[in-house]
Parts: sequence; structure tokens; C-alpha cells
Amino acid sequence: MIRVTADTTIIVSGLTFPEGSAHEFLELARAGEIELALSNAILDEIADVLVRIFDWPDSDIQEARRQFELFTHRVAPVEAIHAVIGDPDDNAVLACAVAAASTYIVSGDRHLLQLGTFRSVPVLKVPAFLEVFRQGKGRLAD
Repeated sequence: MIRVTADTTIIVSGLTFPEGSAHEFLELARAGEIELALSNAILDEIADVLVRIFDWPDSDIQEARRQFELFTHRVAPVEAIHAVIGDPDDNAVLACAVAAASTYIVSGDRHLLQLGTFRSVPVLKVPAFLEVFRQGKGRLAD
């Protein structure tokens, strides 16, 4: 199983734009095709963005959290990472990826994408990840 950590922009896009590649990414996780790792810090940031930018009601956010419990792997990072200076919140994504031993980090965030890789883990945009997934389905290493 491919373990993936995604940043807030990907999750929020997947939830709010059903026609996009981020939604397709989330559907892979829902279908059990990939193992999506999330931490409480990422979930909290997702909730904040959904309220602040998309005006989601609390009941919808709580339902989304319940749904995430069904198809994601929750991790509790123990290592503090300080690799992204420009946006320290992005370090939570890296900490989650390390704690989950993720194979990929999927991001739309420029600070994370600028890293290219983090501890040998590629940081990819959603379309690039989907292409890699389709090309190597069933052959990618855990």
C-alpha cells in the first residue's frame, strides 16, 4: 500500500471542488487504493480553512472529520521539524509524513513544492502523483 501525506490545500480542494484532481486523489484514499496519513494538526488546519474561507458550518466540519476517521491513517508526530521557514505551518505536513513513513507527500503549497523531496520522499503536485500512481499501480514500494 502506498502511504501518502497530503497538505491542507489538497484536502480542502478535494472536499470543495468535486470536479478536480484533488477530489480524485481523495477518492483513491476512500477506495483504499492509497493510505492517506493525517495528523491532528493537519485536521485542525483543514477545519480552520473550511470555516474561514468556505464558511462551512461546524456540523459539516464534524461530519468531514468523522468521514476521515473511516478512510485515513491517523498519526501522532513526535519529531518537531523546522524545514520550512517561510510558512512554519507547513512543517506539520512534513512531521506527519515522517511519522507515517509516507512514500509521497502531495501538495499544492509552494513552500513544500520548493523542497522537491524531504528525507528522500518526493513532494508532488496532485496531477504528478496521480500519473505516478496510474503508471506504477501495484508496483510501487511501501
